[in-house]
Amino acid sequence: MSPWGDPPRWLIWLCAAVIVAGAALTVAGAFRIGITVDETFHVVRLRNYFDHGWYLLDDDLGPSGPGAWVTDSYVYAPVTALFLHLLNVVVGNEAWSGVSTSADAYVVRHLGVALLAAWTVASVAVATRLVSGSWRWGVVASAVLVALPMWSGHAMFNVKDVPVAAGYTFATLGCMVLVTLDRSARRRRAVAVLLLFVGVVLAVGTRPAIWPGLAAAIGLVAVASLPRPGRAGQVWRIADLAVGSIAGLAVLAVIYPSVYTHPVRWALGAASESAGYQGERFWAYIPVMVMCTVPVVLLVFGVVGSVARFRRRVAGRDTTPLGHRDVMMALVVSQALLLPVILMIRVPSLNGGLRHLLFAAPAVAILMASGIAQVRGDMSSKRARTVVAAVAAAGMAVPLATQVQLFPLAYSYGNPLSDAAGLDVPADFWQASFREYADVIPSGAHVVCGAEKRDGHLLRQMPFGGQSWLALSQDCATVGALSVLQPYLEPTGARGGAVGPDFVALIWRGDAPDDCTEIGRVTRRRLATEVVASRALLCPLVLSDYEGPIAVDGAGNGARYLLGGWTADGGDPDITVEDRASLGFRTEGVDGVARLRVRGTADGNVDFLVNNVPARVQDSSGSWLVRPAAPLPELGEPGNLVLTMVVTGGRARVSHVEVEEVVG
Repeated sequence: MSPWGDPPRWLIWLCAAVIVAGAALTVAGAFRIGITVDETFHVVRLRNYFDHGWYLLDDDLGPSGPGAWVTDSYVYAPVTALFLHLLNVVVGNEAWSGVSTSADAYVVRHLGVALLAAWTVASVAVATRLVSGSWRWGVVASAVLVALPMWSGHAMFNVKDVPVAAGYTFATLGCMVLVTLDRSARRRRAVAVLLLFVGVVLAVGTRPAIWPGLAAAIGLVAVASLPRPGRAGQVWRIADLAVGSIAGLAVLAVIYPSVYTHPVRWALGAASESAGYQGERFWAYIPVMVMCTVPVVLLVFGVVGSVARFRRRVAGRDTTPLGHRDVMMALVVSQALLLPVILMIRVPSLNGGLRHLLFAAPAVAILMASGIAQVRGDMSSKRARTVVAAVAAAGMAVPLATQVQLFPLAYSYGNPLSDAAGLDVPADFWQASFREYADVIPSGAHVVCGAEKRDGHLLRQMPFGGQSWLALSQDCATVGALSVLQPYLEPTGARGGAVGPDFVALIWRGDAPDDCTEIGRVTRRRLATEVVASRALLCPLVLSDYEGPIAVDGAGNGARYLLGGWTADGGDPDITVEDRASLGFRTEGVDGVARLRVRGTADGNVDFLVNNVPARVQDSSGSWLVRPAAPLPELGEPGNLVLTMVVTGGRARVSHVEVEEVVG
């Protein structure tokens, strides 16, 4: 009999049904869900990895490596992207040297992530079997993991966090298997080393900053294997740990030599860059999100049961000697809590719910199953134990039913506490619902995904999210590899032309401003509550006020005035246009602007338009003197002035724009 006791047979069948239903939702969701914003970034990174060996975004490479302006050189690595690319090569969507942005290629990537998630669910069952001595509890723990909307919602698309969770879990399982073996079990030792090897390659090869968690697990088993009074050490186990981890790092050095051949540099760089991510910091972010986005019943079982088990052990009521099960449980606790506690202490910038902590979900599911077993075992009567099992069953069934309601946006789940507290749970941080607007967006409209809001107005710019500052003003329907919409839109040929008086803003949080008209919305039910995942709005062109001469460069200075078409490296003192690019601002009395000074150079022919009307241009050394036509037509809000450069036969660089003369 298991030291956790035996769960009732009916609960096992229900858990099996939860696993099957969750798997069906994940596979269906892989086909149904839209392209998410981070997926596009990793497509661009993989293209650049094939081009020059660095897994970076466009314009992030300097003369001898990442530019000085790049803050995520060691945050991401290409292992998962290469795995998903291999799947696309196998099915014929991609050639080995090319990376596709087709809808079919993204479906295969989603299915690849779902496959990693399925392996993780299976690993949780095996790990729970080892620590509990019962396959039945393994089924329960796997069902708990599937019932967590945070897990299943990401399992159909998240190319950054699910693979790290999978790798971490494989490594933890490898360490657990080693703990249970003696020296003569060579085949099972080889399996354990292989699990550790794969875990290191997958987890560290996707997010290098996960290495402290894996190092802690390896170190824990190594310490437990040292000689102690009355017991010889297991040096062979330490050797197996070294083989698995060092072999994994060696393979990473072959796959990504630009980074992993410098172990000290990447280890320190990954930790510091991940902790230094720009954004709002809130010390209680993690506990608040745990309280409001984890299913309440499972959370209570996990906390109450784990505390009860720990107190029982410390108080001496559990008199079994410390052994391999204690080491295995310590490995589970380490994966579940070590890095989250460190993150709470350091207060980094986190977003998107608990997605940064997805690596902890498999271990948390084991602790929740352990909690169910502990609470049930503490009951003195059969009826009370049946009630506990029934409550646990409901604790899995209700979140799964909610996932069906939210499909395929299960990651937007919030528990009843979030509604009671009035917490604004981000419904579609990932922009996965935006594909549903493909038939709503007017032909030729400029589209902004997640428009920036300032002074009560939506701007024709995206908020900064790690991409180039100059990409914030691009049309997210046509921005190429970074577009979450383009694969779902019919080719139009009308885009990329004149700046219009309005634009389409797709937003995933907040209400529509008064000056915008809603043209579509995506909604789901979360139990009895209607959730607005996103809205499509038609908004007037609102520009930033002109406050004096505008300096623009690759570091992002002047970016709030840009309206698309510009490129630059982060260290460039100016910005470049190769075809057509615009910038704009609002000024009092736009009809009175008689002369604009544009400082820059060109090696081709340059024409200027102001509010889409050709302007007279005088070319002088290092600048152009632009005289708008009079009177100028309005473009969007009154006072808007939009300057457009059209370059043929070369490119132009611009560093400053200034209103030089105004007439009353």
